[in-house]
Amino acid sequence: ERARPYSLVAAEQASSQNALDVAEQQFEIARRSAESADDATRFRIAEGLGDVLMTRGRYQRANQQFQTARSLAKENATLARIDGKRGYVSFKQGDMANSVSHFERALSELGFPPPSSSIMLTIALAREGVIQLLHTYFPQWLTGRRNADSDRGRMDLFRARIYDGLGYSYWFTQGPIPTLWTHLRHMNLAERYPASIELGRACAAHAVMITAIPFARRGVAYAERSYRIHENLGDRLGQGKARSFQTFSLLALGRFREGVEAGREAIRLLEQAGDVWEANMARIIVSLTMYFQG
Repeated sequence: ERARPYSLVAAEQASSQNALDVAEQQFEIARRSAESADDATRFRIAEGLGDVLMTRGRYQRANQQFQTARSLAKENATLARIDGKRGYVSFKQGDMANSVSHFERALSELGFPPPSSSIMLTIALAREGVIQLLHTYFPQWLTGRRNADSDRGRMDLFRARIYDGLGYSYWFTQGPIPTLWTHLRHMNLAERYPASIELGRACAAHAVMITAIPFARRGVAYAERSYRIHENLGDRLGQGKARSFQTFSLLALGRFREGVEAGREAIRLLEQAGDVWEANMARIIVSLTMYFQG
C-alpha cells in the first residue's frame, strides 16, 4: 500500500516513454494493493495496465483490466473511452463482431450513434464527401482554425479517435460504404484543428483508402504528411504506422525498393514503440513488397 502511489507514477512515466516492461511491472505493484484504494485510483490502475498489456500483445489480460475499468467508470465519456479501447483489443484478437459492437457503443454513449439504415448512411457519406471536397479546395478557410483545447475541440478529437478504430473494423466486416463514411468522418473532424495525433492517424488511413480507389500517388503523399505530423509530435507509433501504410501505396505503384525501405523503417519504429500487432502488420506488408521485387 505504501508503494502504490510511487509505483503508479513510475508506471505512467515509463508508459509515456515506451518502457513497457517497466510500466507493466510498476502497474502490477500498484494493482496488488488496489482493493484498498478508492475507485478513482483503481480505475487509473486498471486503465493504465490495460493500455500497456494491449500494446504488448497480451490481449486477454488487457480486456480483463478494461472490464474492471469500465465497472468503475461513472460518466458517459469515460465509458466511451474504455469501450473504444475494448474495440481495439477485440480487433487485434480478430474478433471483428465485438470490435464493431464496442466502437458503435462508444459513439452512442457520446450521443453520436452511427447511421441506422442504408439510406441514412448514404446521406451521411454524401455529406462527409462534400465536406472533404471543401477542405481540399479551401483549406485556408476551413481547416486548422478551431481551438483543440476547447470542450468542443477535445470532444471532436475524441470522436475522431473512435471513428478511426471503427474504420479498421468496418474495413473487414461492413464493406466500402460504411468504411469510407467512418474514414471521412474521422478526417473531417481532425482537419478542423491544428496538427494532432488524430490528424496524423487520419492522413495515414487516407493513404490506404485513397490507394484502394486507386490514387496511390496521393496515398504516398498523405502517408508522408502523416509521418511529418507524428515526427513533430514525437510519436513513434504514429511514425511507424505512417511508414507502414506508405509501403502499401508504394507497393501499388510498383516502387518496390522504396517500399522495402519504408517498410523496414516502419518495423523498426513500431518495435521501438512496443506495438506487437502493428509491427507484425508492417512485416506482412513489407514481405509482400519484397516478394514482388523478386
